[in-house]
Amino acid sequence: NKSFEREYSGASNVEWSKAGQAFVAQFRHLDNFWVAYYKLDGEKFACGRKIGTLDQLPLTVQQGIQETKVNQERKFGSMNTSYAMEMIEDGTTRYYLPMANEKVSLILTADNTGNIIVTRKEPKKPTIKPDKDLLAKN
Repeated sequence: NKSFEREYSGASNVEWSKAGQAFVAQFRHLDNFWVAYYKLDGEKFACGRKIGTLDQLPLTVQQGIQETKVNQERKFGSMNTSYAMEMIEDGTTRYYLPMANEKVSLILTADNTGNIIVTRKEPKKPTIKPDKDLLAKN
């Protein structure tokens, strides 16, 4: 994809795959893990990067995550979070955050105002990691 090569010049460890009706590129760029989603015609519709520590998120998002974590811990017990994905979709920035314990795995979606919804809740799987299906399953 020529537009990918222009936009992410210098990207390394590029892995392409297909997820539903999209092509997904996972790669390293500017010392971050990135993911980009392309329609079958090659048009990019979403991209983003892994945020390694939650204190790098906007304060409103941090506060929303903390409130949501407290609420989810009341239901399921202590929950772990370790990273977020900052994604730009249709010109809007959203944050996707896995939260899990031994009972349940959640994906939280936050906008930049700190409004958070649980977009996925599943019984615990062995691991949660950034992958091509983070957006594809929404």
